[in-house]
Amino acid sequence: MYRGILFSLLGALTLAALGGCYQSPDTHIYEPGVYKGGSDPLLTLEKTPKQQQRLQERFSLIQTDR
Repeated sequence: MYRGILFSLLGALTLAALGGCYQSPDTHIYEPGVYKGGSDPLLTLEKTPKQQQRLQERFSLIQTDR
């Protein structure tokens, strides 16, 4: 009697533990440091002198009060 209950509980515990190891087919695995998205238009904008000036002004407005 107790042996059947024990095996049932052990089996349920084993299934629950193995269920946590399941990996869904639509799971995305990313490599660290590798961007796999599309091109970023802000990167080309960042190189312009006008944008650099805007960023410098913004930085000085925020950082000068510290």
